[in-house]
Amino acid sequence: TDIRQPLTDMQFVNGILEGSSDCIKLLSLDGTLEFMSAGGQRVMEVDDINALLGCAWPSFWPGEGSALAEKAMATAAAGKIAQFEGQAPTARGNGRWWEVTVSPIPGPDGKPVKLLSISRDISARVERDRISWILKEGRAVLSLARIDHLIRLDICLEHPTSAPGARPPPAAGGLR
Repeated sequence: TDIRQPLTDMQFVNGILEGSSDCIKLLSLDGTLEFMSAGGQRVMEVDDINALLGCAWPSFWPGEGSALAEKAMATAAAGKIAQFEGQAPTARGNGRWWEVTVSPIPGPDGKPVKLLSISRDISARVERDRISWILKEGRAVLSLARIDHLIRLDICLEHPTSAPGARPPPAAGGLR
């Protein structure tokens, strides 16, 4: 037998889906979760996919994330690709940041019949950006403190009696 026997189309697709660490989901036009890739289940920390199938995908997004998901679905249902970034917990409640793309899946007539949602975990990038911002802000604060110190030092040198704790100059004519 030939060990290079071609894979069936479904085996090929499953191999691609399982190899991706992105969370790949198939949604109905109303946002009901119909499928989640094995890689998606891993990154989303899903122990039982059956508990999530049939649920409204926007409900996975807390706060304003739900509105972003709804808007992305509406855009994709209208035939366009939508993207957003948002924070949502995994199935185990661990916070993550996601970069999400929602695309239409057209039927034979070209109109969307399903939606494809691909979520990529960007938590590490968001944390790096946050640390970078904190360090940059910290340097700016330190620079302002240095400038303030130099201004105060300059004033003290120019007007020694205005320096904190300075003694008044001796009276004219010396000590009496």
